[in-house]
Amino acid sequence: MIKTHWSQIDILQAAIIVASLYLSPIFILSEKNTLEIISINNTTIIILFTFFLVFINYILNKKFNLPIAYNFSLVGILVIYIFLDSFSYPNLLNKTLLSAIYSGSILTIVTLAFTHGKYKISFKNLGFRKTKSLQEFGLAITLWIVCIGIITIWTYILIEYGEALNLEILIPTDNAQYLYEKVGENFFLMFIIASLIAPISEELFFRVFIFLGLRNLSITKNSIIAAIISSIFFALSHIDPGTYFITFILGICFCWLYLKTKTILIPIFTHSLHNTISVILIYISQYL
Repeated sequence: MIKTHWSQIDILQAAIIVASLYLSPIFILSEKNTLEIISINNTTIIILFTFFLVFINYILNKKFNLPIAYNFSLVGILVIYIFLDSFSYPNLLNKTLLSAIYSGSILTIVTLAFTHGKYKISFKNLGFRKTKSLQEFGLAITLWIVCIGIITIWTYILIEYGEALNLEILIPTDNAQYLYEKVGENFFLMFIIASLIAPISEELFFRVFIFLGLRNLSITKNSIIAAIISSIFFALSHIDPGTYFITFILGICFCWLYLKTKTILIPIFTHSLHNTISVILIYISQYL
């Protein structure tokens, strides 16, 4: 595994950018509705939005020192998302897919901006390497099964004793079920979101950028500490307290696989495997 060049400041800056771009559509779209209510026309809204984008690009250029191509990519993704959400009036299926693509694009572009863009680290050194043998996939599946066992025990304990211990909030919820309720019986759409977009973008950001970055900082030089911290961030990013323990355990698993195999493809495969099986089980349960 390579020695990274990005610092805790870079990680903090990346987190700020991601949070800002996640929250910007919510702010802009709500402001747009407010402005329309008080009769400010669309031209004014577009002008205000343009100034907002210029400000974002200035911050990215001057404060974060990111390559111009990545700056425009991030702003471009925001523009496209706002436009499609505001003027295309997508149905719930399209809106769900649009949000997933937007979120995944942000994580991917920010990761590449701070690694490949800012510090010129090659994709190969970031972990985009061919797997050495099928044994690596076998290792990944075995470790995933172990994680499922741990999660099952945790879930059983919470179901049995959670109420007595006032820990009901930590009882695992089913993200796949939530996604199913939003996209209905569209299995292909579920597969794209859960098995492709989420695993790729989240592994790049939380394992390649966060974990690898923390591992090479003097204050978190130990791989175990870096894995724990990055997995906590990974868990908290899922918002729902019921998923915290599950995503934390899986995060530790993905970090270990990344270190062991020296390729990000194996963690992506394992993450995708977990999500895909969850999706399949949800669809099977609907017909039983």
